[in-house]
Amino acid sequence: MKVRLFLALAFALAALPFAACTQRAAHADCLGGSDCRPPLALTTLDGTRLGDDTLHGHAMLVNFWATWCAPCAKEIPGLQAVYERHRAQGFTIIGMLAGDESTDVNVKLFARARGVSYPIVRSGPEIERRFKVGDALPTSFLYDRSGRLVKRFVGDIEEAELEAEVRKLLE
Repeated sequence: MKVRLFLALAFALAALPFAACTQRAAHADCLGGSDCRPPLALTTLDGTRLGDDTLHGHAMLVNFWATWCAPCAKEIPGLQAVYERHRAQGFTIIGMLAGDESTDVNVKLFARARGVSYPIVRSGPEIERRFKVGDALPTSFLYDRSGRLVKRFVGDIEEAELEAEVRKLLE
């Protein structure tokens, strides 16, 4: 009897982190696991507030980039195309400006010249630490609707690859 009780308790405790993450994932607040998106409370360069409440239920690409980064600029048209095709279905991209000292005005001009319509936010050391970005740009994280990490991209993303991944998420 004691062995059975011990095994049941051990199993319940071992499963607790997964149960908590799964339960929170249903609310797009999946916390505590390395496969879960960190909580978001952001303000775009245009002053729009983005947070877990506004992004609830969206599949999402969080893209860390900079205006001075050639591979970042190279991937923007593909990111924008996938965003335009799927945003009505609940897909979004958040462009996280990282390690870039350009003024907000210059970043907006850079983005406008490339047709970027997805939100852009200034990143910072705390956000980059929470996402475990590292020092390579661009680095992107693709999350499903529940906040679970589906794929991490280091380097520029090809449009066809992102399109295939997003279609799977939105099925």
